[in-house]
Amino acid sequence: MIAGIALGGNLGDTAQIIQAVIEQLDAYESISVLKLSSLYETTPMGAEAGSRFLNGAVLIETSLQPIELLDVCQEIEAGCGRTREIHWGPRTIDLDLVFCDQIVLQSERLVLPHPACWYRRFVLDPLCDVAGEYVHPVFGKTFAELRVRLLVRPLSVDMSRLDISRQEVLLETLGKEFDDDQLELITEGECRSYVATWVLLEHENEPGVRDAGGVTEQELSGAFEVSMFDVIQAGLDEPKLVG
Repeated sequence: MIAGIALGGNLGDTAQIIQAVIEQLDAYESISVLKLSSLYETTPMGAEAGSRFLNGAVLIETSLQPIELLDVCQEIEAGCGRTREIHWGPRTIDLDLVFCDQIVLQSERLVLPHPACWYRRFVLDPLCDVAGEYVHPVFGKTFAELRVRLLVRPLSVDMSRLDISRQEVLLETLGKEFDDDQLELITEGECRSYVATWVLLEHENEPGVRDAGGVTEQELSGAFEVSMFDVIQAGLDEPKLVG
């Protein structure tokens, strides 16, 4: 099985920790490291995330099943001092399984492919170094194609399917945080000759986001405007190549 793993942290010497993680993965008889990405400095996501992150990705070949590979990743995280007291808080290292071959899995412990990989530049940029040509098993697009969709400026987001009150909240909150050349918010009644990058949705008053090409739909957790801010920030971020 070929698997892509996203790596990231912002506590301690993250570059050194990532190198140690790679060595630990490669030390398993059941795992062979195939490619390691460059490292990227990225904007932290979430109010409690702390300082800027260092992110990377690794492509491996393994005879392990996905849940067994998850166990290995979490064991390595714990050995590197990873704790989970604060959701989206500062961390020494994260190992997130992005994909395992063309496996589609939804369980309490693991969802494959990773449900947020398609809109996060801090995942896609390093992943494209090692697996850009691999096809997302649900969307039918390569990871490189998913990344390219996020490069258009302004990023066009269709809010017309939201309740008017939701639109007003997002116009106020997101309009303060992002410039017009970064983000275009399409509201009810507006028409465009092109397809927006994303369409914002509501699922029983929970936030959601969908690729406008009909690729996917993702429900989000947390307060509506905060969740939308995190998604859009993750899509607009410009990871900085550092090595």
